[in-house]
Amino acid sequence: MRVLLPCVAAGSILAWNGRACAAGSDVPADDVKLTRTWLVRAGFGFGFPVQSEQEQLVSEESFGGPRFHVTGAFARMLSERVGVGLRGIYGWRSAGAAVGESDARPITQAPTYSEQFGAVAAELPIVFDVGTNEVATLTLVPFVGPGWGGVGIHGSAPWKAGPLFGGEVELFAPHGHVGVTLGAYFLPLPPPGQLGGHNDLGSFFISLIAGADVR
Repeated sequence: MRVLLPCVAAGSILAWNGRACAAGSDVPADDVKLTRTWLVRAGFGFGFPVQSEQEQLVSEESFGGPRFHVTGAFARMLSERVGVGLRGIYGWRSAGAAVGESDARPITQAPTYSEQFGAVAAELPIVFDVGTNEVATLTLVPFVGPGWGGVGIHGSAPWKAGPLFGGEVELFAPHGHVGVTLGAYFLPLPPPGQLGGHNDLGSFFISLIAGADVR
């Protein structure tokens, strides 16, 4: 009995201490701080054009080449993994070729083909940490919004409106403030294009980005 009483007392003290520690470790959800509050990105990239009726006509006329774009984006993190943000995109492409040549100079100069487009899109970044000590983050970013673009032969053409939608996968090194993205976007414009076909100024792209994860 003398041995049992000290054991019961010790067990009661340990149990009480365990409950006290457990209660002390409960931190209200409102007091949990995010490791990142804002995502800020700027990028430059190029891509292979989405195939469309007008793109086929452009290729047949010996025009082509990659589409280039610059982007800027910022997002507010709603939780440790999910945020909501806004991005802007501006893109362009131009091409021209000589049809015939003499020994001195081109005999005939082909018309210049040019594209320009812009868009403002809402985005929903979903962030995952890669490695320990915040080595990198992997972010899935779907986006959608209105876009405007124009395709011109012999100069600029009036811009038309269309829906922009797409997404990208971003690998970003927070300590280096640099990263790379792979993705695609689509910007179908009302037909016909200037060459008479349905047009889409989208592309499958790769971009280099710079930015910061702001706490």
